[in-house]
Amino acid sequence: MFSRPNVLILSWGLVWASLVCGQPTTSVVAETHESHGIQVSIMTNKQALHPRNGNLQGDALFEWMHRERNKLHRKYNKTDSSSNTQLEARQLVGIGNYGDDSFYFMPIGVGTPSKTLNVLMDTGSSDFWLVDKGCTESNGCSSSMTLFDAASSSTFQNSSRQFLTPYGDGSNTVSGNLGADVVSMSGYQVDNLTFGSVSQLIGSTIQAPASGLMGMGFESLSSSGSTPFWEVVALQGRVKDPIFSFQLTSASSSEDSKVIPGGIFSLGVLDDRQYTGDITWIDLTSGYGSNGIGYWAITMDRLQVNGDQISLGSSNIVAVDTGTTLLGGPSKVLEEIYSKIPGVESAPTSLLGGSGYYLYPCTQTFTLTLTFGGKDFKLDNDNLNLGRVSETSEMCVSSLFVASDSESSSMPSWILGDTFLRTVFSAYSWNPQRVGFASLPSSGVSTLPITSLTSGESFSESSTSAASEVSSSAAGQTTSKTINTSQTGLLGGSGLPTPSLVSEPSSFQSLASLSNYGLGSGGKSGSAPTISVVSPMMYIATLIAFILPLIL
Repeated sequence: MFSRPNVLILSWGLVWASLVCGQPTTSVVAETHESHGIQVSIMTNKQALHPRNGNLQGDALFEWMHRERNKLHRKYNKTDSSSNTQLEARQLVGIGNYGDDSFYFMPIGVGTPSKTLNVLMDTGSSDFWLVDKGCTESNGCSSSMTLFDAASSSTFQNSSRQFLTPYGDGSNTVSGNLGADVVSMSGYQVDNLTFGSVSQLIGSTIQAPASGLMGMGFESLSSSGSTPFWEVVALQGRVKDPIFSFQLTSASSSEDSKVIPGGIFSLGVLDDRQYTGDITWIDLTSGYGSNGIGYWAITMDRLQVNGDQISLGSSNIVAVDTGTTLLGGPSKVLEEIYSKIPGVESAPTSLLGGSGYYLYPCTQTFTLTLTFGGKDFKLDNDNLNLGRVSETSEMCVSSLFVASDSESSSMPSWILGDTFLRTVFSAYSWNPQRVGFASLPSSGVSTLPITSLTSGESFSESSTSAASEVSSSAAGQTTSKTINTSQTGLLGGSGLPTPSLVSEPSSFQSLASLSNYGLGSGGKSGSAPTISVVSPMMYIATLIAFILPLIL
């Protein structure tokens, strides 16, 4: 039997141990207030050749603009077949902001053991692909790029089915074979997720630290016919809300680092600290979503330029696309818009090949007001101005350009890219199928710490207790719960196994605080929070420490 002094020593020893074990740690993921919701940091490439970074002018700017428009044309210039869901250009997945345009990307875990790779998140497509180890510099892959090594994953399953994805003007292609493996993102792990294992990049495609693209559209848009990651989670996951959301940064950073925080991606729950006021929800337009063409397409109620209303007619369907930088619309509507702005000129065909871009005097300003669900959302001149044509030019380039020359009842007339999405909090709901927009907090966009971005290490090697919430990313460890995978409706595609959600964020761990993120003070700082995760051991040890002396 322990003596009372020894019991007291043991008790306070347990308190000390529990406090040590429960020390806050900084990680790339954070559980929200509700269980089964995880946030992951989004990164941006500050040094990318991009108008927002202020490093494109003259010929380089025109080349960027021309390439961006070609990407959208390839992505959305599709026609229906008799089935209304099998698209003529279904194999063509648009790639927004790739290569020198790489902008927003986030880490995922792939394979067994899990390897961290960065992917661009694209709500305008549904396929998932990664550059594999077979892609050498002669095949278009940079030596600094982190590659997926299928041979090092014990759970990878190969397929003889070719994966071929042209984009842009058709001269740029990613190609390889389809395969399936374990993939983890935002605290969820999916087994047998189909993706393209790409061995060749032709033309200007992605650059380090990005290693691929994850489509966030609906299954009906997938060229492989497989169910996207987020849709597997929505169908099988015990999530609080079948929702994912983006909060993207818009201001440039003074940091010297090439890779800087770009915002927050959340899966499984709405976090009301990321927006202010109410969310305006807009149902997906009939013919789109899971039972039609798989875009996140909604209807725009009204459009105004400098307060003057513009006639939309039947050109009011908008595809919400995180994989696109700019704002594209139909030629007739844009002609009316620009007729109301003094000094506007069409960009010379000699520079842009008749790309549909417009120039306007840099001394002139204009605003666009887009109305969705009865709510007005304003884009000011800072969001619409891509910069001067050259250092000496008095003309600036508008980010609003012609995305389509002809009206189509089956395809979206407008492409709502990051020009708009950086100004709002955007949420994407599977059930009911709808898109939501809300105002950003007055304190600005929040960010999470960036870790393990370019190395091949797993999340568990770059963070501690909070990282255990990323189930397959912590090699050999998990605090996630195994769930029932008996639901139907999931497709592996091309003869590959059916994907299944095998684990999700554990609700046993609780989030104690998110410093500098508004807990306690009610504020919403834009600085990276420290994530304090209190382990179960801390609770148990503390309880024993105080009860044991009373009993003995």
